[in-house]
Order: sequence, then structure tokens, then C-alpha cells
Amino acid sequence: MIRLWLAVAALTTAGAFIFAYRSIRQSELSNAGVDHTQQTLTTLVSLEAATGDLIFASSDAAIDRAAAAARQRVDDLATVTPGNQQSRLQALRREIDSVVQTRHGGSGHDASSRAEAVVPQSLSRLLRDLRADELKHLTDHVTDDTRTSRRLRKILAMVTAGSATLLVWVFGLVVRDERKRREVETILRRANEELDSRVSTRTAELNEALSREQSLRHDAESSNRLKDEFLMTVSHELRTPLNALLGWADMLRLGIVPPDRQARAVDAIYDNARRQNQLIGDLLDTARILTGKLRIEPVAVDLAQIVRDAVAVVAPAAEAKGLRLEVDIDPGMGALVGDPGRLQQIVWNLVSNAVKFTPQGTVSVRAGLTDAGRNVQIAVADTGQGIHHDFLPHVFERFRQEKTGTTRPHSGLGLGLAIVRQLVELHGGTIRADSDGEGRGATFTVNLPAARRDALDRALPGDAATPAQPNDMPSLDGVRVLVVDDDVAAREMVTAALTHCGARVASAASAAEARSALAENGCHVLLVDIAMPGEDGYALMRDLRIRGLRLPAAALTAQAHDADRVRALNAGFTVHISKPIGARDLADAVAGLARGASAPS
Repeated sequence: MIRLWLAVAALTTAGAFIFAYRSIRQSELSNAGVDHTQQTLTTLVSLEAATGDLIFASSDAAIDRAAAAARQRVDDLATVTPGNQQSRLQALRREIDSVVQTRHGGSGHDASSRAEAVVPQSLSRLLRDLRADELKHLTDHVTDDTRTSRRLRKILAMVTAGSATLLVWVFGLVVRDERKRREVETILRRANEELDSRVSTRTAELNEALSREQSLRHDAESSNRLKDEFLMTVSHELRTPLNALLGWADMLRLGIVPPDRQARAVDAIYDNARRQNQLIGDLLDTARILTGKLRIEPVAVDLAQIVRDAVAVVAPAAEAKGLRLEVDIDPGMGALVGDPGRLQQIVWNLVSNAVKFTPQGTVSVRAGLTDAGRNVQIAVADTGQGIHHDFLPHVFERFRQEKTGTTRPHSGLGLGLAIVRQLVELHGGTIRADSDGEGRGATFTVNLPAARRDALDRALPGDAATPAQPNDMPSLDGVRVLVVDDDVAAREMVTAALTHCGARVASAASAAEARSALAENGCHVLLVDIAMPGEDGYALMRDLRIRGLRLPAAALTAQAHDADRVRALNAGFTVHISKPIGARDLADAVAGLARGASAPS
């Protein structure tokens, strides 16, 4: 709309300027006409004067001069008057010639009489008509000038109004543009500030992301380094007992061990096998922790007895190092709801670590109630090498050891304390480590929630684990056992252990052989390996259950995960027994199954 008004104002002003130009041109023409008329009137006046000189000349010479002047003025009139006046000028010339003849022919009269006789009425009329025409022209030109002046004033007013309108609109546009410019500057400034803020924020985010990436990369590099160190440690820790196993076994096989050393060879093989079994157990527990599958089976247990049994297992090692082992257990501590095996693992790990890292001095174990009976506390303290304050926050991390490499003073995978912390937390408790520094000992304190009466009533009674006695083997007299395993050495070991207890053992190397053995002789207890070529233990057990076989069966397998246990029970097995297993534990398991067995099937 503003542009339309500006266009109209501009067109109006342009039209006014064009009209003014035309009016000025017309005024210039009118002025030229006035000048021409003034010149014509001047020439007429000069002609009238020359005519007067002609009339009143007193001699012929004067008459001729006056006549020549008059004719000259007529010629001048001819040059300045339009063509329609030429006839009058011709008549005027004739009248002047007639007067000149009259003056040359007249004599004896006075001047006044000669003027009246010489000047005819026609000459006077011609001069009067010429003067009247020029005066009329002059009047017309003046009138035109006046009209042109009025138009110019109107045009000036229009131009002034248009210019004022244009100026107002231009000023309005300038003001509007200035306002818009300021608004745009404000918007741009705000946008620039917002952009700067976003850039700053994004830069901070990128810097933070870069810091996180660098931190993650550092953690990843540290994890990779720890992984490499851990793999080297695992390789070393597994190979060390394996070397003793192979060495003693090979010497026994070759018959080069003296009779007085054979018992020591057997003990060394047994100890290193247990050590390797412990390492594998720690690795499996760590895998369960990493996958979130580590579980406990809480029952009502006598924690005091669990602590005593765990200490009893470690006591020979402490005695061998000359350490004083102090045990202080509150007799009024009462029962606790927990997994007895895992609780003994916690105590055994802490006490065995204390014995391992204490070259001389004392290892003390104290257990009792705290916090007005709401918690049970187990504290294991030693006077050994202690923990450096820089490593203390990392003592419960997986794969972390204070001293690594080929010069580390103690063996181990660095998993025990990480497993202990996880087991304690699964029981709803906490654990902390305290040390005044290297060479000043360390204390590990476990706090577990004491069992409420209603929890004890709901919990199943549990039997505390007791240390195995070497010769305390159950009697399996009359028990018929079928062992199904594709590994010859495994079948032979199981057969030898159970035969020693009085059992009658048959073996099968496959599922098909097992079916044949069952059809021929039957048995009281069935021990089946899971991983076998052709048909595994799961398929065999499902088929036997479908056929109506109801005898107790144990899955004796190296597949030791919780998911494997559930799968075995779902397939129809009575129990799940993880390899490796000691002879006594195997005999106890078979004895338990035999107690629930009926006649051979």
C-alpha cells in the first residue's frame, strides 16, 4: 500500500513538473510576444515621429530626409509584423509617398494649414489601426502571462504538496526502515548471542565428550592392560599346579618315585588338583558375576559353626607358617539366613588371604553381634604386609592386584576379594578394608543383617559344611551304579572311587550302551555325563523318563552354570553334580541318591 501511494505521489509530481515545464515554455513565448509587440509599438512611435518630421519639414531636403526615415520605419515594421499586416504596410507606404508628393508640390501655405492638407485621414487611420492591433497583442500577451502565472502558482502548490507528501512518505520509510533495521539488528544480535551460547554449549559438550572419550579410552586401555595381565596370570596360575600334577603323575606312571615318597606324590597331586579346582571355581564365579547369574540359596544356618569350619580348613596352612591364629566367636550370635556354602567361601577366602599375606605374626578372626543385635559382624585382621593407601580403593575390583608381573611375591588371580564382595552384597551385607599402610597389616570387616525370628521360621534348615576327613568314606555295599560317560579316564575314576566304597559299578560309553546295560542288569543309581557324541545326556534322560524309568539319576558334568543345572533338572535328572568332584563328595552324593532308590530298574 505504501508503495502504491508513493507511486501515485511520484506520478503526480512528475505530471506537475511536465505541466510546469509547458507553462514556463508558454510564458517564455508570451514574453517573447510582449517584447515583439513593444518593439513594434516603438517602431510605430518612430514612424509617427518620422511622419511628423515629414509633415513639418521646411525644405525639400528635410522632406526627403523625413521621407527616407519614414520609409525606413515602415520597412522595420515589415520585419517585425506578421504577414497579415503587409497589406496595411503597403498602403502606408503609398500614403507616405502621397504626402511626399504633396509636400514637394505645395507652396505658400503656413505650417498648420499644410499639415491638415498633407496628412490624409487614411494615414491616420492606418497608424491608429496598427497601434490598436499591437496594443491588443500586448494585452493578449499580458493576459496570457497572468494566466500562466496563476497556473505556475497552482503547479508550485501541487509540486510543493507532492514534494511534501513524498518527503513525508520518504521520512516515514526512513523511520520505518530504521526501526526495522534496529529490530533486525536486535534479532541478529540475539541470534548471534544465542548462536554464541549454543556454540559455547556445544563446545563444552564436545570438550566434555572428548574428556569422556579420553577417559573411556584410558579406562579401555587400562582394562586391556589388566586383561592382558590377568590372562598371563591365569595362564601362570593354571599351568603351575598342572605342572605338579603332570610331573608327579608321570613319575608315578614310570615307577621312579621311591616307596617312601609315593604318599607325598599323591598328596601333591591332590593338593594341586584342589588348587586348580579353586582357580576354575573363581573363574566360573566371576563369569556368573559378570552375567548377573550368581545366585545364593538362603537357609537357616549356624554362622558360628561356619566360621569355625572355614578357619579349620585354613589352620594347617597357618600352622605351617608359624602364625598364631586367634578365633573369638560370640556364643550368643545365633542363627543366620544365608547360603552356607557361600558364607563359608567368604570366611575361608578372607582368612586364607590373611594367612597368605602375613609372613609372621598373628591372624585373628572375630564374629559377633553389633548395632544392638541388628547386624552380625565378622572381622579378619592380620599383622602382615598391609595395603598401600593408593591401592586400598581398588582392593575389591576384579583382576586387580597390588603387585603384578613376574616378581610378584604371591600367586593368585586377583578374583577372590571381588567374589567375596559380590557374595556379601547378595546376602544384603557390606564389606570394607582398612589398613594403615604397607607393613602394618590389614583388617577386613563384613557386616551381615541378623536374621529376624519370622525369617528364621520361613527359612529351610541348613547343614553347615564340615571339613572332609580323608578316610571318612560312606558305605555303598550292595548299591548298583551305572556310569555313562564317553571319557575313559572319567569312567575309571568314578568306578574306582565307588568300588572302594563297596558299590557294584557298571559303565557305558554312550547312550545306546546305557540302554543295553539297563535292559540287561538294571541299577539303583544312574550317573550320566551331559556332553557325549551322537546323543547327549539330556536326550538320554528324557527318553528314559518317557519309558517309565523312575530310579534316581545324577547329571555328572563339567557344564556347571546355573542354567545347566536348571536344564538338567527339567530333563528329568534328580540332581546336578559339577565336575570336578572329589571321591568322598561323589560317594556321599551316590549314597544320598541310593537312600531314595527302590529296587534296581
